[in-house]
Amino acid sequence: MGQTIKCLCGFIFVVLVTSCASTPSLRDISQQHDLIWTPIETNGFTLHAIARPLAKPADDLHIYIGGDGMPWQDSKPTANPTGRSNLTIDLLLADSTPALYLTRPCYQLIHMPPECHPELWTSARYSEPVVLAMADAITQLKDQWNPASLTLIGYSGGGVLAMLAASHISPKPNVITVASNLDTDAWTEYHGHLPLSESSNPLLVMDRSAGAGHTHLIGGKDKVVPPSTIERYRSAHPLATYRYFEDFDHQCCWVTHWREILRESTL
Repeated sequence: MGQTIKCLCGFIFVVLVTSCASTPSLRDISQQHDLIWTPIETNGFTLHAIARPLAKPADDLHIYIGGDGMPWQDSKPTANPTGRSNLTIDLLLADSTPALYLTRPCYQLIHMPPECHPELWTSARYSEPVVLAMADAITQLKDQWNPASLTLIGYSGGGVLAMLAASHISPKPNVITVASNLDTDAWTEYHGHLPLSESSNPLLVMDRSAGAGHTHLIGGKDKVVPPSTIERYRSAHPLATYRYFEDFDHQCCWVTHWREILRESTL
């Protein structure tokens, strides 16, 4: 699957990736925190990973996937979906386990290549081409670092992609989702959004047994992904673990308590 991953080496490849001038780019963040940047060629897209220098083989490897960013603005698809929040990267930085942050197709770019079109961050944000590109990149990273175990950690919509990509990876990785819209139909209906017509809904495509090895972290005060919108998913996937944090919302307070949450979620 996919092409050979370019080695994570001791320098930052000189490509500026950003969402807006006021938001630090991946290059800025990498330099600030002594992280290593690498491009990953997949079937259809070039993705990017940033990480602390990793020892090989790692006992456990965590791969973080970010949320949907800013797919719409003023009722129109944005020219660039990369959001202003770096919450997922902040989770990575709080993680003491060997870990990487993996971009999504068409995210963290300045100039959009021809293969990037608005459907890939709107109606098709969880479509098969996106999922297969993520699974391809994750498999390359897994083969590169050969960890004893692999855990995918997805924030918000990144949790949807983590679950969908996991089904294409062998052996199946563990999955932790954070404030994720596990039932995308219920989520769009709740907010009155357009349906994600070209995307897969985990509720409908994930096998009932797929919950084994999955942990879902839910904020009791989350107004972006209210707990009520995942109830159908929970009923359909009873093997998964569901952890509720009554005082958390979509942003607060995941980063502050991340080490403790992660320790308790990976026992």
